[in-house]
Order: sequence, then C-alpha cells, then structure tokens
Amino acid sequence: MEKEKQNKKIAIVGGHLTPALAVLNELKDQGFGDIIWIGTKYSQTRNTNVSLEYQVVQKTNTPFITLKAGKLWRKYTLKTLLPALQNLILIPYGFIKAFQILVKHKPAVVVSFGGHLALPMVFVAKMIGIKSITHEQTVVLGLTNKIISKYADTICVSWENSLKFFPKEKTVFTGLPIREELLPKAHEIKYFNNDLPILLVMGGNQGSNTINWRLSKILPDLLKTINVIHLTGNSTLTHDYRRAIETKSDLEPTIANRYIVKENAYFEEYANYLNTSDIVLSRAGANAISEFLLHGKLSVLIPIPWASNNEQLKNAKMLEETGLGLVIEQYDEMPPVEIYNGIKKVLEAFTKNEDLFGNKLSVAKDKAKNYIKLDATKNIVEEIKKLL
Repeated sequence: MEKEKQNKKIAIVGGHLTPALAVLNELKDQGFGDIIWIGTKYSQTRNTNVSLEYQVVQKTNTPFITLKAGKLWRKYTLKTLLPALQNLILIPYGFIKAFQILVKHKPAVVVSFGGHLALPMVFVAKMIGIKSITHEQTVVLGLTNKIISKYADTICVSWENSLKFFPKEKTVFTGLPIREELLPKAHEIKYFNNDLPILLVMGGNQGSNTINWRLSKILPDLLKTINVIHLTGNSTLTHDYRRAIETKSDLEPTIANRYIVKENAYFEEYANYLNTSDIVLSRAGANAISEFLLHGKLSVLIPIPWASNNEQLKNAKMLEETGLGLVIEQYDEMPPVEIYNGIKKVLEAFTKNEDLFGNKLSVAKDKAKNYIKLDATKNIVEEIKKLL
C-alpha cells in the first residue's frame, strides 16, 4: 500500500516557499518520486529577474511548471496601477491555465501553500475530482485560504488559534514546517573581523524597498556600533541591490567592511546568517516569525500594512508577546530615524541579556520555542498520504 502511494503524482503549489520546500524534501525522503511544482518564474509583475522560488526548486530536480495567475492588489499608486490592471486581466487566465495543467499532468493530489496561485489550482482540482490539501501559515485567516477552505479536502493550520476559522471536520493543527538546516546551531562562520553585535536585515523572498531605502539613510550611524548583513532582494523594479552596493562604496573605509550586501540567501547560507546574527530587522511573514521564535531572536518588525486582514501585524504581535519583538507600524511618511531608534532599543536589550520587557533573555527564548512544532513537516506529509 505504501509503495502504491509513493508512485502517485503530487502537485505542490508553491505560494509560501519555505514550508512548501520543507514538505517537498520530506516527501522525497519518504520515497515519493513523482512530484511537480507549480509556481511563478518571476516574483513580481514586470520584474525581469527570475524568482528565488524558481532558482531553488530547479536545484531540487523537481519539474517546475509556471502558472501565470492574477491577484487583487491591496494598495494602488501611480507606480503600481499598470501591474495591478495586468493582474486583474490575469485572474480568469489563471483558472484556464490551472485547468490545462491539471488535465495534462493528472496529479492524485494538489498540495497548496497559499498565495494567489493556490485559488485557481484548488478550485479547478475540486471541479474535476482531484483531491487537495491546503496549509495556512498565518495566525489569521487569509483571503485566499478563506475561499480555498470551501474546496480543499484537508486544511492544515500552523497555529492552534487558527482552528476556529475552518470547518472542524477537515481541519488539522499540524504546525508550520521549518527546514532542517534552519534549526539553531553553533556559529560556524565568522563574517567580520571584530566582535561587534550583528544585525540581519531582510524583507522576505522579494526583499523590502520600504526597509532598504530607509536603512541606507541610517547605515553610517549604525555601523559605528554594529555589523550589518543585508538581504536586499533582486527586484529590477526598485534596483535595491544595486543601490545598496553603491551605498557600501560610499562608506568610510573604516566601517565599509562591517556591511555585507547580498541579493538573497537560501539553504545553508541563510541558516548561517540567521545563526550568526544577534538581532534582526525584518518584515513579519509567518515563516520569518516562526524562525525568529525558534531561534529566540530579538527583532525589529515592520509588518506589511496592506497584507490580507493585516496578517503580518498579528504575526508580529505574537513575537512581541514573548518579549522578543519590537513592532513598528509602517506609514508613508515614516522617517528612517524611527527604524534607527527601534534598532538601538533592541540592541540595548541584547547587550543587557534582557528581553524587551526587562526580563532575562533566556526566559523569553524558552517561551518562544513553545510556539513551534518541530514535527510539522511530517504531520503535513501524513495528511497527504491519507488523501492518497
């Protein structure tokens, strides 16, 4: 029976990359060989650099099938109006393309991890009799998964508080998958030739222009007392990586070597940066929050304000409750000094070995780990096997 299941085809819809990859690796470890990946080759509309998702999945030797599907934009400006309109046109196209993919490849089950590609894939799967399972990463119900939950056969949730949002009879509390290489470990690499604290700056897989340009304004002052590892993202729309390199070249030679700039980091490289860093400046996606909880990282968090149901703010508040997170709510005129002051406050707590409530840092770290289910990946694979 187990061998029969392993021979069946599984379609993974990328969405949130980190948990999807964790499940992909676990499926392969358990002998499942016929797996296809449905994703986007470019992370942003009109971005000409291939996505991190595409680069990483290619390295796993998993067939990558590109699905162009539209999504509703939550923030409209003159700069975003054209891609927003393009996305509206792509919404019906996405359902047609999803139908073509499923009819051609005939998977036994579709495994969805949210995002705008998940809706057409799960909906069409239901219409043509293919089983599906979806995983919700956030602590609140996202718009896509609210719709998907009506059509999915099984719903997996990352946080126990999320159970109330979905039908009891088909919802399972699995936890949020964390890749094995991201588990805490001793520092293995020394990136700087000094003993100053290290700040890791990141903005999710695409980077964050909001964080990136403000960081450039405060960087010379920050580097007087800390080292910075900066993951900018690789967008050709904002050119943040190129601008960060230019910023580095303009720094005084005495502090320029305290600043490392990378477009992206993944697998072991990102794990090493996370293990090495002392504090973090980041957006507040569910996967990032789970990693900070597991590692007990003191963090300055700037949630995306236009995320569905303000989900990133709720993610950030969870870390804040442990004493590890300082939340800065973004607004258009937010000055860079606001981020600078937040970093200094978190850095002061770190140097005192305290959390942001003034308690012992070790106590906050122990509390944070209780949020994480280390068997989450295996739990989801078990639910997939039940559908098979």
